[in-house]
Amino acid sequence: MSSRLPVEPSKVPAERDTEFYQIIQHLQRNRLAMLGVAILTVFMFGALFAPVLTSFDPVQIDFGNAFQKPSPVHILGADELGRDVFARILFGSRISLMIGFISVFIGLAAGVPIGALSGYYGGKIDLLVQRLIDMLIAFPGILLAIVIVTVLGTGVENVMLATGIASVPIYTRLVRGSVLAVKEQRFVAAAKVLGISSGLIKSKPKLSESKVILDFIPGMVPNPVDMPPGCAFNPRCRQAMEICRQQTPVITEPKPGHLVRCWLYDQSGVELK
Repeated sequence: MSSRLPVEPSKVPAERDTEFYQIIQHLQRNRLAMLGVAILTVFMFGALFAPVLTSFDPVQIDFGNAFQKPSPVHILGADELGRDVFARILFGSRISLMIGFISVFIGLAAGVPIGALSGYYGGKIDLLVQRLIDMLIAFPGILLAIVIVTVLGTGVENVMLATGIASVPIYTRLVRGSVLAVKEQRFVAAAKVLGISSGLIKSKPKLSESKVILDFIPGMVPNPVDMPPGCAFNPRCRQAMEICRQQTPVITEPKPGHLVRCWLYDQSGVELK
């Protein structure tokens, strides 16, 4: 077993502690995600600066320019009513992006807490919630949105609300499945034993002797086919040190039946009681 040396928290880069930094790292590793970000950025740029990029009114009718071919004046031509197609795409993307973002926000705002509560508490609450979700899933998404718009009336606001409600079952099921998988983990049982509130179990056990905070690592188990060098969890660990990215940690047994495989613990010199 390697000798244990005190670890100073200052050696951990501060920027690695932020969720934003971790998101950027994941995006940089995924080329398709970066392509999607680039496409979304182009659409957002066109929507924000539409009045600057074109001088045509997207709703102005000019039968004299009907079915115009693409030209330096009309970059993408004109439709059957003589309206500039490029201008309609730029200004139309404003409405499309607004509907997309707000409807997703509505779906997340309703689906995430419902799915989390359903998966965590289980029992009759889970049974009731899932039957209601099954009722929503039984309707095709577009049909459910049409029914909601028919009841509430037409308008962009009602379209966003209808689309958001139609997406609630998707996020509810996803979050419920994740919660069901996580709540069976040992750290959740340990948190309950320690008396932590069952409402939101987000504990950060503090090792006061070395002033090191061990944080739970989110996400799934590392892919055994494509394991990173060093500790398998170092790409997602906020406390990862240089040794974590170079060497696989050794297994230590601070007390009978309690196995630890982490460089941070091994070098912190802290004994579990």
